[in-house]
Amino acid sequence: MNQSISAFLEGIPTFILSIVIVFTMLALLIGAIVLLGKMVGMFANKSNNVKVVESEASVIEEVVVAIEENSQDELELIAVITAAIAASMGTTSDQLQVRSLRKVQRKAL
Repeated sequence: MNQSISAFLEGIPTFILSIVIVFTMLALLIGAIVLLGKMVGMFANKSNNVKVVESEASVIEEVVVAIEENSQDELELIAVITAAIAASMGTTSDQLQVRSLRKVQRKAL
């Protein structure tokens, strides 16, 4: 009995050391995952900004809309489309200018 207690007491430092190593490695792994997530987020934001700039120029130049004949509905439709484009670009509608509108003839599929 005395021998088993002695063996148990000799194993406690090894047990504590192994627990410390496991939790240290888990903390390092969590830190690496968080860091990689932030790095991927930075690269994704940079590539999204480039895409927005490229698409922004084409959207601002040509806004082609199917409009109704009623002028009040036209103005509301222009306001809604301008607001939607501004929201998708992350800007305000004050910075956008609608240059032309034309009715689109849809082809049946």
